[in-house]
Amino acid sequence: MLNRRVLGGFSLVAMLCIGLLSSRADAASWSTGASMGAMRSYHSAVVLPSGKVLVTGGSIDGYTPLNTAQLYNPSSNTWTTASPMPTARIHHFSVLLGNGKVLVGGGASNGSSPLATVDLYDPSTDTWSAAASMSVPHHLGGAVRLWNGKVLVAGGWNGSATQRAELYDPNTNTWAPVASMLSRRERLTLTLLGNGKVLATGGFDGLNFVSSAELYDPVSNTWVSAGSMRSPRQWHQALLLTNGKVLVAGGMKDNSITLSSADLYDPATNTWAPAASLLMPRRNFAFLLQGNGHALVIGGGSTSGATATAESYDPVQDAWSSAGTASAAHSMFGATMLPNGQAFVTAGVMGTGSATTDLYQWW
Repeated sequence: MLNRRVLGGFSLVAMLCIGLLSSRADAASWSTGASMGAMRSYHSAVVLPSGKVLVTGGSIDGYTPLNTAQLYNPSSNTWTTASPMPTARIHHFSVLLGNGKVLVGGGASNGSSPLATVDLYDPSTDTWSAAASMSVPHHLGGAVRLWNGKVLVAGGWNGSATQRAELYDPNTNTWAPVASMLSRRERLTLTLLGNGKVLATGGFDGLNFVSSAELYDPVSNTWVSAGSMRSPRQWHQALLLTNGKVLVAGGMKDNSITLSSADLYDPATNTWAPAASLLMPRRNFAFLLQGNGHALVIGGGSTSGATATAESYDPVQDAWSSAGTASAAHSMFGATMLPNGQAFVTAGVMGTGSATTDLYQWW
């Protein structure tokens, strides 16, 4: 039987632990970052090896593209102007390569002119150079870096929804066509899985919103069916969780209904299962993985317009909880997880641009 001294010591330790956990929970908070100065939305953001964030392109009015670029330094909470891109872009992709350069391509030169051109940014010299062009434009397509260092770009719009896919090789600066997707998709998501395969979900095929998913195997250069989600989705987000599953949430099921539902894909069984629904319907939001394994959703468009709210998903409990509110609404924007673990949100609202940035600290 434990004596009172031991019990007292145990109680003290337990209380300290609870206090520490409460303090860490209470420490989760939003703060306003330095203003970008220039307004933008529909842009992209990527963390460089230096820890700085490169923001490129986008638009002020939701239509006219920008060629400007900016660099954010988390250490000093300051922005500097980077060299402008050779091509103005909106709805483009940005992928960090293994050599430290950033591949920026696709998108559109305005609302209806998709681009096949691609540019390379070298952070060490703050210079841009032209990369080889893709075989077809991929506006509103998906892009992901594979384990072998190559970049897969698939789907998008090139005058119509496409199922074309291609690979960029940084070593040779060349693009090579690969097997086409099973379905035409624009506004899809591509997620690199823990087994090296790529999961493509949802989108719009030119006629209908898509609920199906498919898997790309870089080794065999094949696409196979990965079943279907409960609902068609476009403008949704997908995130690889630490348990190896993929959480897909939000988006739109048609031109008028924004979704709060979420689904979980299990690569081990190639099956889908329902997940807890978001606290509110969202589209065009940010989806980031926190250091504690929770999934952080920020901003997006809701039934009442762009929102500043955020929420966090606990995969163990299959539950969403509020993650507070940013200083401004964010939708159609760029967001990254900084090396220090903070979530960084850059501008963006639907149809116009803002210059507001926000930082979220979850611990």
